[in-house]
Amino acid sequence: MKNLNFVDGDIQLDSAGNLAFVIGAESLRQKIESRLELWRGSWFLDARAGVPWVSQILGHGQAALADRDVGRLLAAELLKEPEVLSILDSESIYDAASRHFTFKARVDTIYGTLEVGV
Repeated sequence: MKNLNFVDGDIQLDSAGNLAFVIGAESLRQKIESRLELWRGSWFLDARAGVPWVSQILGHGQAALADRDVGRLLAAELLKEPEVLSILDSESIYDAASRHFTFKARVDTIYGTLEVGV
C-alpha cells in the first residue's frame, strides 16, 4: 500500500513539488505510529477507534498507570494492524517528574522487523 510521506506531522513533497509517497515498511511504520497516536473518541468516522488515553491511561496517577499495564493496551493496538505478525519486544517508560510516557516496540511484520514508538 502507498501512503503519503509524513515527517514530524508534515506532508512531504518530492523534488518536483508533488506529494511524496512511501511504501512497504516505512508505510507500515507510519500507519502504526498514527494508530498509536489516535485518541479513542477523536475520529468522527469511528469513535471506538484509537487508544483509550483519556479513559484508561492519562490522569490516573503513576500507580494506576502501572496497574493498567499501558504496554499491554498499546501492544493490543499494534496487533490490530494486519501487516503486523507479532510483537518481538516492547518497553513502556513513564517519567513521573516530567509526566512523559514513551512506548517502543520491535514488531515482526510482513516486511521484516520494524521498530516503532510514541
